[in-house]
Amino acid sequence: MSPLRRMPGWRRAARRPVSRLLVTGADGFVGRWLVREALRREHDVVAVTGPGGAPPAAWLAPDAARQVATFEADMTRPEDRARI
Repeated sequence: MSPLRRMPGWRRAARRPVSRLLVTGADGFVGRWLVREALRREHDVVAVTGPGGAPPAAWLAPDAARQVATFEADMTRPEDRARI
């Protein structure tokens, strides 16, 4: 059974629209999939990559990359988190 189905009220949660989605580790294996899927579902996406990470323009189609707000940040540093 899906973990989502075990949550109380999962049907309501699945239908609730998300206006903006923040994806940390967006240049990783799971992060790239999340960014692509969120774009496919027409969500606004903010992608955070680590220092020296590959920006979405390097792994997304050009038209999709233009739809993503991108930040390079070290999430362990408070000043980087404040920028986002």
